Amino acid sequence: MKVYVILASGFEEIEALAVVDILRRAEISVTTFSLNNDIVVEGAHGIKVCADKIFEDFDMDLEPLKEAYKRSLNCN
Repeated sequence: MKVYVILASGFEEIEALAVVDILRRAEISVTTFSLNNDIVVEGAHGIKVCADKIFEDFDMDLEPLKEAYKRSLNCN
């Protein structure tokens, strides 16, 4: 089983990292992805986390998700 956790600026640290920790302790393959153009993502409380990869490097066919994310940036 593989699990992918996507981290965006302002993510809730405990909600994301507790899940990653528990899954990894259970020896489940977890890969974290940064939605930013940087591998380092800052959470809601200023804690900086180094993701495993950048979302643009995601190797599965998730073009619809990538496109939706890019369009969401224009909603602000």
